[in-house]
Parts: sequence; structure tokens; C-alpha cells
Amino acid sequence: MKKKILIINKAQFGYHTDYNKYCEYLNGDYEITYVCFYTGFEKLKMKNVSVKYIPWKGPKILRGFLFLLTSIFNILKEEGVIFIDYFEKCQVLKKMFPKRKMILNVRTLSVNSDDKIRSIENQNLEKAFAVFDHITLILLVILKNLNLFFVK
Repeated sequence: MKKKILIINKAQFGYHTDYNKYCEYLNGDYEITYVCFYTGFEKLKMKNVSVKYIPWKGPKILRGFLFLLTSIFNILKEEGVIFIDYFEKCQVLKKMFPKRKMILNVRTLSVNSDDKIRSIENQNLEKAFAVFDHITLILLVILKNLNLFFVK
């Protein structure tokens, strides 16, 4: 019996290079469930990867609710590691399931051109960092800019 991984990512399956490669490299040893939005691109398939699509159409609040609801349902159903690509309020999932092992993946700080909005978005990121078991980053400068750790 293969181990299981649940990936929760807003980007449609196959169109986010990092996650596509994770699935490609891990699908021989793991059964992977991938929760994402369907944004209109061709639906790609990969062996041992089950994709759960949430429609992108409709009001933003409804999309967000469906995304969270689908994520919660799959967290309840899956037994393996849960890998979450950062999105606003993602820490709600960890707070709902504090005993589940969840890894938060962060690609960048806020890139908003408005200083106030960028500051708020980065504060939200800091709040998410405080909740998750493990965090993966591609840039140590993220930690330095958030003043979470001293990075030389």
C-alpha cells in the first residue's frame, strides 16, 4: 500500500512547475490527491495523482468557500502528509486539524505595489508561519524580511 500525500494549491494542476515536479517525482511511491481550482486550461493527468477541481467561476467568496470546503473534506479523508501552498487564511485548516501534520510552502513575500497592502499581506504570512508544523521556503530573505529569524 502506497503512502499518501494531499496537496492543496490554488493553481490548476500541471500549471505550477514546482508542484508538477513534486507529483512527477513522488507519484511512483505515493498516491497523491491534488486540490485546486479549474481555471480553464486543459486538464492534465498523471499516474497516481487524483485531482479535485473547484470551479473558478462565480463570486470570489463562493470560490473561497468551495476551496476550503473541498480542502476540509479531503483532509478528513486522507491519511498522509498535507502540503499546502500558502494562500490567505490557510492557517484555518491547521487550526481545524491541529494534530494533522501539515507543511506550508511559501514561494515569496507580497509583491503588491501598495506599501500598506503589502505590509498587511506579509503580516498575514507571519500569522500562518506561527501555526504550521513545518514551512518550506525557496528564499531565506523571506525570513529576514519578516523578522522571524536572524539570517546573515
